[in-house]
Amino acid sequence: MFRRRLRQRAARLFTFSNANLLRELALANLQLSDHNSILGAFWDLLAPSVMLGVMWIVFGAHFGRGVAAYPLYLLVGIVTVGFFLTATRYLMTLFQTNRSVLLDSTVPRETLIVSNLIPHVYKFGIELLLCIACATTYGLLSWRIGLLLVPLVIAYVAFVLGIGFLLAIAHCFTSDVEHVWMIASRLLFFATPVFYTLDSLGPVAQRAVYWLNPVTPFVLAFRNVLLADEALDPVVHAHALAVGVASFLVGYGVFLRWESLAVERA
Repeated sequence: MFRRRLRQRAARLFTFSNANLLRELALANLQLSDHNSILGAFWDLLAPSVMLGVMWIVFGAHFGRGVAAYPLYLLVGIVTVGFFLTATRYLMTLFQTNRSVLLDSTVPRETLIVSNLIPHVYKFGIELLLCIACATTYGLLSWRIGLLLVPLVIAYVAFVLGIGFLLAIAHCFTSDVEHVWMIASRLLFFATPVFYTLDSLGPVAQRAVYWLNPVTPFVLAFRNVLLADEALDPVVHAHALAVGVASFLVGYGVFLRWESLAVERA
């Protein structure tokens, strides 16, 4: 039954008309995100830059010792974690804020969700360009950026989308999910090696931060690519790619199973 539903949805989603609809909705959301903004995309560069400056001042003297290109090390962590937290918080309430559209139109619900994620992906791309510019400044630009960054970004977007599916469904049944996720988000930032290294933790804490926090493999993998002087760890990359695929499959499976009831409950 699940396979049949999946085939039916794929036949509906992968059409020329739905591709046009996705493009129009994504463009509308992009324009809305910069509505009445004079500086526009400049804010997407300013926010991580300010965070970088603050964290460098606060943590640089202690945690930055022995870390090559520590400002870039910080920036990659800030950008990676920031995209996850911002996008998932937004997708979580999407069913409730668009309930009338979902009930009274034939717009595929996946199309609505993806079109609302695209502005966040766009801003994430701009921030990654800032990371690449910093890597160039440090003389760390290498073949890895083009060869390994693309599949890693795709896997990370799939991971965020999968978590977004799960949160959007759960939020329709209880608004407590939003409060729990806000608390979890604050903890997640400190439970991810943004300003510290895994080596600075004890053995138990290292295993917990790496294996219990699904964002950690992505942060380490992005750093492997952008800080080219670090030894490339294929295990970390494989782990990150696997987490991205598994998250999307689980999240989309739950979405297909519960979407109708969730929208009614929203």
